Amino acid sequence: MSPVAGTPLRALLVVSSSRLAGTERHVVELAAGLRSAGVEAEVVCEAGGEGLDDVLAGRGVPVHHLRLTDWAAARSVLRLARLSRRFHLLHAHLTHATAASVAAGALARRPVVETFHFLDLAHEGRGSCRRLAGRARRCIIDAGVTRTLGPSRAVLARVGRKGVLVPHGARPSSVALRGPDAIGRFVTVGRLAADSRSRGHELALRGFATALPGLPPGAELTIVGEGTERVRVEALARDLGMGDRVRFTGRVADVTPELGRAGAYLAPATEAFGMAALEAMASGLPVVAVARGGLLDLVDHERTGLLVEPVPDAVAAALVRLAGDPEATLAMGEAARRRAEEEFSVERMVRLTMEAYGAALGHADPSLSEPLGAA
Repeated sequence: MSPVAGTPLRALLVVSSSRLAGTERHVVELAAGLRSAGVEAEVVCEAGGEGLDDVLAGRGVPVHHLRLTDWAAARSVLRLARLSRRFHLLHAHLTHATAASVAAGALARRPVVETFHFLDLAHEGRGSCRRLAGRARRCIIDAGVTRTLGPSRAVLARVGRKGVLVPHGARPSSVALRGPDAIGRFVTVGRLAADSRSRGHELALRGFATALPGLPPGAELTIVGEGTERVRVEALARDLGMGDRVRFTGRVADVTPELGRAGAYLAPATEAFGMAALEAMASGLPVVAVARGGLLDLVDHERTGLLVEPVPDAVAAALVRLAGDPEATLAMGEAARRRAEEEFSVERMVRLTMEAYGAALGHADPSLSEPLGAA
């Protein structure tokens, strides 16, 4: 249903998580940005105390807790449907949230918009029976989604005809201009989990080890993040003889200080978008990124960073190049900051999202609509 003229649009953002990783940070910026633009946006997330609800509350975004990822999800759908009647539409993030939103939207007669945060869904990596079941489930979910937003061209290629390009946005950073002393210090941010990021961390370590003979004496790689693969990744760093050159910070609430002390950001994993890389760009860091996925949209090769093939020698060559030319590296970093501000701002993300909301409401069947607040 469409809002009555003169009344604010009300959007309920639903995310099946309580932690604070890339997808969740996007939800925070989107919800806060929508509210700044006059949309009455609220968020449904999991209860878990892993950071998301506290950050949302700190940004003035109302939060509702529902269990969407376990046996209680069916009961939560009924609660979500009742809550949805106070909003014009639902905007889902992550698959469990989308499944619950589609069911609740059907019950509450509200359209569902989804932001697709993946290049590959989890069921594609499972056995044939579970893969087929996952595909069937996904077809049912897709049929209930009115509009799908993709943050990159790589995601749009996966989504198909319902896809609309809406890049994520980042706020301007408080990190000041860097001096030459930061050159040779590299940072990467991401969960140390048993997925493509784990392969990315291995690539980062092997690339950095290969580059070390050509790097300055103070060269360092900082890995920000926590996860089940941390022990294995730390062991690999020791096996490569880099125990004193690699820092593991674990999970940190604010990565800004780590971005501020580095001279370049390393994005070694294939991403649907690359939220951490965008935040690094906003902080004035050039990005060395694998030439895959959404990172192709973020990094302007030779101007805001370097795109490389996902092999250690290519990563090493890029790191050595940046460390060997401080003036060019600092210039790339400032170009990255400008690109983040001009092409990946929160304001642009909000505007494009609101346009997608308008299209979704226009395509919703008005015969299925009820007044806001209807029980």
